[in-house]
Amino acid sequence: MTSTVTGLLLTTDLNSGARVALLLTDDGERLDLAYLSGVLSLGDGDTDTEICQVEAYPHLNLLVGRLAHPGMRQRNHIAGLLLDHHFPPTADRWWIDLRGGVVLTGLCHCGAPADLPDPFYDTARAVSDSIPRGTR
Repeated sequence: MTSTVTGLLLTTDLNSGARVALLLTDDGERLDLAYLSGVLSLGDGDTDTEICQVEAYPHLNLLVGRLAHPGMRQRNHIAGLLLDHHFPPTADRWWIDLRGGVVLTGLCHCGAPADLPDPFYDTARAVSDSIPRGTR
């Protein structure tokens, strides 16, 4: 039986992201990378070969899925600012130049993916709302 967890998909649009159901592998212990690759690329790129990186941050109960080869995709301002909010200032700030889509989901104490806690969605909305938009 395939199971899912709920995560936050942050594209390079300046929006607060969307809740997405993310497939787990059959053992339920990790995200399905082939599925995650398709979610992140959003049809842009070869989803059969575009492998995603999934990094675990147990102290934050957070999993971060990102494109392994973002190519020429735009910088992801919302994801960078959101991660900056949750990580300590002394952390390795790899997300500053984060490009392409990003998925965030929770991480339970046993190390398996879990639903992302609601405060992350609220923070994503606040971060998105704080970014000045140009007028047309």
